[in-house]
Amino acid sequence: MFRPLLVFPFVIALAGCGADGGPDGTDASGVDDTAPGAEVGVDVAAPDAGDDVVADAPDAAAICSDLTGLYQGGGSCSGAGLSLPELFCVRQDGCAVQVSSPPLVLTGTVTDTTASVTSEEPTSQTCDATGDAARLDVACELTELGGTCEGAYGRIGEAGEIYCCDVREPDCPNGRRCQVIQLPELRVSQCIDVIGDVAEGEACERVDGLSGHDDCAPGLFCANWGSPDPTQRACHRLCVDAADCGDGASCLNLAAFPPTGGCSPLCDPLADPGTCADGARCGIISALAFNANVVSTACLPPTTNLGLGEQCPSADACAGRLQCAFGVCREPCDPEHPCPDGQTCEAFVGTTPGFPEGLGACTPAG
Repeated sequence: MFRPLLVFPFVIALAGCGADGGPDGTDASGVDDTAPGAEVGVDVAAPDAGDDVVADAPDAAAICSDLTGLYQGGGSCSGAGLSLPELFCVRQDGCAVQVSSPPLVLTGTVTDTTASVTSEEPTSQTCDATGDAARLDVACELTELGGTCEGAYGRIGEAGEIYCCDVREPDCPNGRRCQVIQLPELRVSQCIDVIGDVAEGEACERVDGLSGHDDCAPGLFCANWGSPDPTQRACHRLCVDAADCGDGASCLNLAAFPPTGGCSPLCDPLADPGTCADGARCGIISALAFNANVVSTACLPPTTNLGLGEQCPSADACAGRLQCAFGVCREPCDPEHPCPDGQTCEAFVGTTPGFPEGLGACTPAG
């Protein structure tokens, strides 16, 4: 479940890294094509994850190496309780650079072979990454925490494989598209071949059932959101923020490297009649907005029918309109739909734009 994030500098290991997807292309929570966090606690709130786009590029005459890619490695830290992340993404636009290890995004510039990036939230830190597209040596200083870290990272992938691309930009060479794909232990954006041109909202198919390898047109992702049948999918727009999706929709989490999602209409679990298709259920799920993880709603195909008070693993596991909050199936509530005696309605916090006002879950009083 999502809990409030306190201090997550780049150099602190992030819970859930390396577990963004299961072997069948669904995420670890069981919800098709969403990143961890589909089972959401009532107190969800995330800090500002930094700028969502790379910083303004320096003078065009500047010379800098292209360090774009997904890197894996580690190192050591001097501060108590600090550790370097196992994975991070590097994206460049000219000599402007963005380094992401969710939930934090650091931005800066590349000079020669060194990327210098900073972030002020949730704590001040500066990191230098020096090397080439095959290897980076990283050194970070956390001013407020009084710690330093050093590590070495190698670029993942064979020659010609491009990871950490921007799904909103046509920045893939040779006519390929930027798509979210499933690796053995995580989801990541990668430039892959275009194999179809199915339009947004139309029915789609996956190649050999592989997440991301589908016949949707570039900029779209094949998912079962909104369908009462988990085997029926449609093409959804890719996004990095709710603003990419327009009014009445949210950006559901797909990948953490870099933070990427897919657009899906919002719903209201207390609406009568229901706002989802017959057989689908409206669930509370993790999404992207304001450069952070937020709470959203989405119509999801059911996986199980767990009852009130039963422990639940994901947003699609509880029966009917019950919501999976704090790991338990609970009644949804709002000011017009109060909880039974002895319970209180705890409203969800850190919500996406358009989230039903006052919506929460019934929890034991006191």
